[in-house]
Amino acid sequence: MPRRSATGIFFSGSAAALGWSGRYSVTVAVGGIRFVAPIRIGDLVTVSAKLVHTGTSSMHFAVDVTACDPMQGAIDERLCTHCVIVFVALDGIEGKPSAVPAWVPVNEDDKRLSGYATQVMALSKGIEQTVARYRDAENDKAAS
Repeated sequence: MPRRSATGIFFSGSAAALGWSGRYSVTVAVGGIRFVAPIRIGDLVTVSAKLVHTGTSSMHFAVDVTACDPMQGAIDERLCTHCVIVFVALDGIEGKPSAVPAWVPVNEDDKRLSGYATQVMALSKGIEQTVARYRDAENDKAAS
């Protein structure tokens, strides 16, 4: 059920971004998405988003999707999907990026997650650049 997981990820991340920034935000990137285990019909699904990094107007959230058989409860809970999702807060008038409150890691786990989010997004940017180079080469061949 990747599509339903993705919907939950976007809703959870969007609500978390609004809660942190106090502003409507747009999704600008999703990185490192992994579908680790299936979500079965009848499973109880939980989507959690944790703020792990902020920029001037951006907020990076680590999102986990877990599921369990409601008859088994927490003993059956398993990680199904994980990713890092980035939102940018917008002002209400022009739709331009708006500053967000800074987030500061308070413990080692926070620091680890912040570093992880930064690495995931750097990898994603590298993939985007590779795809762009490939497209440019294909467009150049087609134009010749």
